[in-house]
Amino acid sequence: MTEKHPLIELDEYNKIASDHYGRYAPKYNGIKCPKCGDELIDSEPNMMLMSYPPRTRVECLGCKFKSTRVV
Repeated sequence: MTEKHPLIELDEYNKIASDHYGRYAPKYNGIKCPKCGDELIDSEPNMMLMSYPPRTRVECLGCKFKSTRVV
């Protein structure tokens, strides 16, 4: 018989998993939108375009402007 490891509650597991994936949620980045002046977000912070230099996608929630920025 194999030795079992301690079990955790489902709610606790879901909180740990949610915290992990929360790091990949869109985030404001402190950059001003060139069209309307609102703050841009990194719309896919878990993805990097493998260009030189590497870039990530940004967008404005106010005017729907979309572009990329150097990482």
